[in-house]
Amino acid sequence: MNAVEKLQKKYEEGLVILEEFMKMTDQEIKDKLRSIAGNKIPDSDYILGKQGGVRRVIDNESPSEITVSFYDTITISPFGIKFEGEHGYGSKDLVDFNEHFKL
Repeated sequence: MNAVEKLQKKYEEGLVILEEFMKMTDQEIKDKLRSIAGNKIPDSDYILGKQGGVRRVIDNESPSEITVSFYDTITISPFGIKFEGEHGYGSKDLVDFNEHFKL
C-alpha cells in the first residue's frame, strides 16, 4: 500500500467517526469530548461549557470538520481530534482516529 492509499484508508476510517459526531447535538459533542480527552484539554470547563460554540462544516455534501471554540479551538476531522490554543499556543493532537477507535 503506497502513501496515498494509506492516507485514503485513514481518512475513510475517520470519516465514519466524524459522521457519528455530526449526528450529535452540540451538548452531546461537548460531553463526548470531555469524556474522551477532558484532562488533555486546558481549561476544558470554558471551551466545553456554555461559552464554547460548535460549528459543523460540510463540503460537497460530505462532513469536513467540527470545531468547538472559545478562544481556544478543538477540531474534529476524519483524522482525529486536535487542540489549538489561542494564537497557536499549546497546540497538540488529542486523539488519532483509526480502525480501533470507538465512540
